[in-house]
Amino acid sequence: MHRCWSIPEVLKMIFEHLPPETGLGQKALSRLARTCHQFTEPSLDSLWREQVSFTPLLRCFPAIWEESDDDDQDDFTLDINVVPEDWDRVLFYSNRIKRLLVRPHDAPTQENLQFFAMSVPADFLMPNLQHLLWSPDDDESFPFIRLFLGPNVTSLDIMMSGNISRIALLPFIGRKYPHLAHLRVLTPDDYGVDPDRLSQAFYNAIHSLSHLETLCLQYIDDQTFSHLTSLPALRSLTLADLDFTPDNSSHQSERRLFPAL
Repeated sequence: MHRCWSIPEVLKMIFEHLPPETGLGQKALSRLARTCHQFTEPSLDSLWREQVSFTPLLRCFPAIWEESDDDDQDDFTLDINVVPEDWDRVLFYSNRIKRLLVRPHDAPTQENLQFFAMSVPADFLMPNLQHLLWSPDDDESFPFIRLFLGPNVTSLDIMMSGNISRIALLPFIGRKYPHLAHLRVLTPDDYGVDPDRLSQAFYNAIHSLSHLETLCLQYIDDQTFSHLTSLPALRSLTLADLDFTPDNSSHQSERRLFPAL
């Protein structure tokens, strides 16, 4: 084997050009992982880098398989006799996940979320996760977000609503993840919560995020906007509504607004 294949950076660049979200890319990366020891780690890293479903992780556990009428889909339930050793294989793969995209139509079941939360032998299911999109359509699933908010998360997309658990997350984000660089909070028109209350929650979250580079919110109040103008790294701000008139006083004009721009 040529010595260039022993350079991890070269293998990483090559394997990242095989998109795991396509069937062809998945098959290629899976075969490369079994080709030789040199290819195993970088190909598995690429294969597991982004996930939109919990099914691949669930299939790592012992399961009771059932026949399905759909040839492209397997029906299975987890074996209730899962033991701690069964987690070794799951964590071997989950540690490689860098992006997790949970959209309403892809959200895991309550039963699966409870299983992960109650039995995972670690603080986080995906400790190396960097980007999380968490948008389950039911409020009962939303609090499980803390299972995935590991120490390396720098980008977060969430769907807001009037539910107390979702609003309560905002101040927690600011205190727990002060180095968060990208935050996107989507708010439906019928979120069912007092706008002033939500504005205060946004302010409490953002006030501690001094390293923000991109921010997307439904709307903000004047105190939040004033704080954002002083953030040293903020280079992209997207608002659906500006429900106030920016302060153009001499005090504001004495300092440079949005210094990263």
